[in-house]
Amino acid sequence: MINVNWDTHLLWVSQFAYAEKYKWDYKYEKIMHGWVILITCGVVVKLYQIVVCSNTICVLVSVLSIVLMLRQKTSVQQQITLFSFVLMGIISFGYWFLIQSKDLSSACLAQKMIYIGSSNIFYCMLRFFAANCNVSIKKRTHCILVIANICIMFLAVTFDKHKLFYKSVKLSVNSNGVTKLVKEYGIAHSVFAALMAGYVISIMIMCILNLRQNKTKRSKKNTLILFLVVLFPTAMYISDRVYSPDFYLIPYGVLISQILILDLVYELGIYDFNNTAQEYAYDALDDAVLTIDNFYHFKGCNNKAKELFPSLKNITLDDGIGSIDNILFEIIVNHNINDFIVNGRIYYPEIKKIKKRDKIMGFVIWFYDVTVEREKTELLENYQKDLEHEVIIKTAKLQEVQEKVILGFANVIESRDNVTGGHIKRTSTYINILLEGLVSDKNYSEMLTPSYIAHIKLAAPLHDIGKIAVPDIILNKKGKFNLEEFEIMKNHTTLGARIIDETLSGLDDLEYYRLARELALYHHERWDGSGYPEGLKGTDIPLCARIMAVVDVFDALVSVRPYKQAYPVSTVYKIIENESGKQFDPALVECFVKVRRKIEVVVYELLK
Repeated sequence: MINVNWDTHLLWVSQFAYAEKYKWDYKYEKIMHGWVILITCGVVVKLYQIVVCSNTICVLVSVLSIVLMLRQKTSVQQQITLFSFVLMGIISFGYWFLIQSKDLSSACLAQKMIYIGSSNIFYCMLRFFAANCNVSIKKRTHCILVIANICIMFLAVTFDKHKLFYKSVKLSVNSNGVTKLVKEYGIAHSVFAALMAGYVISIMIMCILNLRQNKTKRSKKNTLILFLVVLFPTAMYISDRVYSPDFYLIPYGVLISQILILDLVYELGIYDFNNTAQEYAYDALDDAVLTIDNFYHFKGCNNKAKELFPSLKNITLDDGIGSIDNILFEIIVNHNINDFIVNGRIYYPEIKKIKKRDKIMGFVIWFYDVTVEREKTELLENYQKDLEHEVIIKTAKLQEVQEKVILGFANVIESRDNVTGGHIKRTSTYINILLEGLVSDKNYSEMLTPSYIAHIKLAAPLHDIGKIAVPDIILNKKGKFNLEEFEIMKNHTTLGARIIDETLSGLDDLEYYRLARELALYHHERWDGSGYPEGLKGTDIPLCARIMAVVDVFDALVSVRPYKQAYPVSTVYKIIENESGKQFDPALVECFVKVRRKIEVVVYELLK
């Protein structure tokens, strides 16, 4: 039998459905009529059977919703909605299990299942609504809500172990055979209810604000449906608490919400547009694209890839790549990144890593169609080769003229200095030998580039260019200089730098200008800092000047001068070794000692 309370609800539902008949869409009118007919059958059929059958339908709809969502394109919204349907399914199954429970332990287990779903469903719905209403939620807020949900769920599923959630729980089976739990609520349940109310209010505010902003009829309809999604289960929950009917209303509210969400997913296509557009663009690319995981299993490709490599038409998802084309195999496995030609078109492969949290998950092999670029490059390269050939010829002629001018300039300087005849030629030869030794020993390899070496050789003859401004009476004095004369002679370093600044600073070859200036200015600096003109110390002295210092002193000692006889090579080497770390760079002295035999040959040939 149906009690008076139930008759009142039946009359109210019927009146409401017919009163609102012309305001609802046709599909919602049919749903309401269906429920009115089903409820009316309760007069003839026992209420328990109707409730069990209707709850079974709720469970089946939940399962169907999950299956349908699994067929949707993977996206953040799809994942949230899928998880929402899973939670709704847990809630529906929990109520289905509860109304049929015959003992308190079974009923408590069913109630725990319900709370697993209900303690999380509104959080998922909040994220779902925020995504569709273009509302951003801060990460900190997400973390707080997740922690709160976990705490509530823990208290809810352990309510039989403490008095925080329920003070007492009793099993009650009404006259219609429907099992219900009679509960005395604790403080934790009040917190749970407040949290759920907060979710509902937030969602409704988002919907109302979005409804005001939307101007089109379609967008307003979507927002209204979203509003009803949360309204129905909330209304059913309130009705359960206020009226305490002979059966639970919440599963039916959950059922209606699922139907409304599915309507949004399939009729309005809220998930498919972006993915469809991406797939269309993916297949429309002129370039071929292939994806594999880090175990070299096939994960997909576009249509262009199948045109280039027909073997991809016969490969299925997660298959190994052992049966693919040889070219493709070489690119993927051996990373053989070279141009290759297919059907007269040139393609260049590029392998890009797919990473997630710094872990390599797979690879995208992108085959760029570079036919036009390569043709343009080839034409440009041919033109550049012809142009470079002409430039090389002209540059070689200019360089030859430049070297002759420099050597001629150096010879003019040496012709004024009757004391140091042949000095320029010998020091240039010694520098060549010392540079070869340094390169062989890999000393200062980062500085001694081919360009640097070539420029030192070319600039070395100008190291004494400043002597052109020294008076002949001092330059050609046949004896040692007094202090005043020595000070004048020392000026040849700064005078040489000034001359190079005035004559060579406008050259395009800035490295040659820099080295020529450093050789002229610093070749009398000493490793211990006691040299001139600036008293530089150690590696503050440019390398070219340190090299020049060794060979310059060596030639001065092995040569005959008006004020001294030539020293034997062995004696000169001892002097230079003793000055290692004082006047000279120790690394250069060590190398100079290693090339002694070659130096002795030059000394014999040029000074005999």
